[in-house]
Amino acid sequence: LLYVISFRQLNATKTELLRLMATWANQFKTCFEGLGGVESPADVRQFSFSFL
Repeated sequence: LLYVISFRQLNATKTELLRLMATWANQFKTCFEGLGGVESPADVRQFSFSFL
């Protein structure tokens, strides 16, 4: 739901979307590393970009 709302409200360009994805990836990375649930940053990037 967060992704749908963000995409509709921002009406962002591709560059802005990529920047937003990078921000989300960093947030997920921090969260998952804190939980010990991610072995590498690549896992987080793959997870984040699956929403594109």
